Amino acid sequence: MKYNIGLDIGVTSVGWAIINIDKNRLEDWGVRLFEVAENPKDGSSLAAPRREARSSRKRLRRRKHRVERVKNFILYSNLLQPQEIEELYPLTQDDGDVWLLRKLGTEQLLSDREDC
Repeated sequence: MKYNIGLDIGVTSVGWAIINIDKNRLEDWGVRLFEVAENPKDGSSLAAPRREARSSRKRLRRRKHRVERVKNFILYSNLLQPQEIEELYPLTQDDGDVWLLRKLGTEQLLSDREDC
């Protein structure tokens, strides 16, 4: 016997139907309802905090990657020497470690560049 399954997937429900191809008839159908995935108090999405944190991580990662590409381009083009680049960009990947910066922040006042 051959069957087809049809699904109608919505935000708060899933509808389904099973069709018997040989007999050309509907064998079974139904709907499953779910609660709305939102905060009942204000109607905001439950995934919003997670989405905002992910967006922030992506933005920071992209910014860091852009800075690295600029540094590599400057080196590749021989516009500046490596020592001059280190003066422009004092934080390397190792120095830019969040935990190291937090530790330094408890011991001394961080510059605007280190505070990011």
